[in-house]
Amino acid sequence: MWFKNLQIYRISEGYDLNLATLSDALAEQAFTPCSQQEMTKSGWVSPLGKHATELAHVAQNAALITLRKEEKVIPAAVLRDMVEDKAQQIEAAEERRVYRKEKEQMKEEILFECLPRALRKSRRTHALIDLELGLIIVDASSPARAEELITLLRQTLGSLPLSLMQYEYSPAVQMTEWVAGNNLPDVWALEHECELRESGEDGAIIKCKRHDLACEEIQQHLQAGKQVVQLALNWQQQLTFLLTHEGHIKRLGFGDELKQEAQDSGGDQLALLDSEFALMTLTLRRFLPDLAQALGGHKAEAV
Repeated sequence: MWFKNLQIYRISEGYDLNLATLSDALAEQAFTPCSQQEMTKSGWVSPLGKHATELAHVAQNAALITLRKEEKVIPAAVLRDMVEDKAQQIEAAEERRVYRKEKEQMKEEILFECLPRALRKSRRTHALIDLELGLIIVDASSPARAEELITLLRQTLGSLPLSLMQYEYSPAVQMTEWVAGNNLPDVWALEHECELRESGEDGAIIKCKRHDLACEEIQQHLQAGKQVVQLALNWQQQLTFLLTHEGHIKRLGFGDELKQEAQDSGGDQLALLDSEFALMTLTLRRFLPDLAQALGGHKAEAV
């Protein structure tokens, strides 16, 4: 249940998202497996897995939803070999050369034949819809994966005006200041990891792990003009995370005390998941405003 990555979207002011009817809306796009001839399929499943049937877990003016995506796996190398084998058979039997256009047609035919027998893999992507903060937070390591969920959510709801979270200050500039020893908020602490980069596409990149960021070596790199583009931070001894220059959160870790508090809630697995969801939501409601303040506040939406 604990999110590991945060891709953050702001819900446009004035948009009314009704959590009471969200589960019913999601049911219109509920997940069903790929048919024999489908390569991929996406849909909504219960965020609490087998422990519940509702497609949206709603509490505290927030909702947890889950996208499931299923794909059939046909390795490109295997498909290429099958095409070459068939082309060689035709060339030997008909004494002619098989060219690229015909091979492309063979590829489509072989792919169609293989789909019913292809292995399947699936993945789940979770999102927190928090109406108190006016945010949708997707637990995804990349913007592309987050957009898969957001795209289907827009299709499901009919409309959903969102914008990726942006801040008034450049995260790279702020992180560079913090590593240089300036303006780090009181409730934050540097961990021992960062990535430094020179300007320009071909600029040098230095990755530091388990390293004292206040040491002279790091400070010399900053004085030479390198910027911090990723930085490991600690917030109130409750969260550890990696902040990127785009403002995304990676490798989010919730503290042991929070996890123990969830465990102490007792009850069955469903009660544990509900407790984790509540504690995660309340923690993010304190952390994300602090993050925004440290980065100069939310950038105003273009009018």
